[in-house]
Amino acid sequence: FIIIGRCIIFGYSSKTSTNKFLSFSWSSDRFRFLKSVSFILIISRVLISNIDIILFKVFLATITLSIFASESFAKNKYILVAHGLASDSFWNAARNGMDNACELVDADCSYRGTEVFSVDAMVKLMEQAIAENPDGIGITLPDAAGLAEVVRKAVATGVPVVSFNSGYDSYQELGIMSHVGQDEYEGGMAAGAYAATFGGSKAICLNHQQGNSALDDRC
Repeated sequence: FIIIGRCIIFGYSSKTSTNKFLSFSWSSDRFRFLKSVSFILIISRVLISNIDIILFKVFLATITLSIFASESFAKNKYILVAHGLASDSFWNAARNGMDNACELVDADCSYRGTEVFSVDAMVKLMEQAIAENPDGIGITLPDAAGLAEVVRKAVATGVPVVSFNSGYDSYQELGIMSHVGQDEYEGGMAAGAYAATFGGSKAICLNHQQGNSALDDRC
């Protein structure tokens, strides 16, 4: 408005005026009205005190810092989905490890496990995790085929996904970036070799979760 006002005042000095930038013809009343409005705009700008300008700059700086602070200092959020509750002594150790790691990096973390072994329940937990748009998702893969669709969905959103405990032989084909765990078959072989050092020629492998491919591979 100020620039337009100055153009009008200095660009036109009569009813019909022309400069090298603009060429218009105005009625006297319209021209006087525009000159008056433009003059008011320019005078208003001049009357702003230095204190007002400083306060306005402080206001802008405060808003800017608030925006950057909310983005820079917001904690990252990570969700772990497992096929067991943290109340189980085995998964409690995994939960404690997650809590310790999150404390080290100052992140908000959430452990979510199924009450009983259920791929369908894990799929629902993963759907909920994806909807929350976290900064990363960790998941166990006791049944890679049953979890493939929802895992690929998570990967497609751009959220980093890491598998742990089970899924060594299938995480890459699902697009998961990394796996924390072991080759389950080799793990079973090592356990069998160690058991053989105590003598005997027959062994029993107890599979406590039917459908868990990791346990099948170990046995």
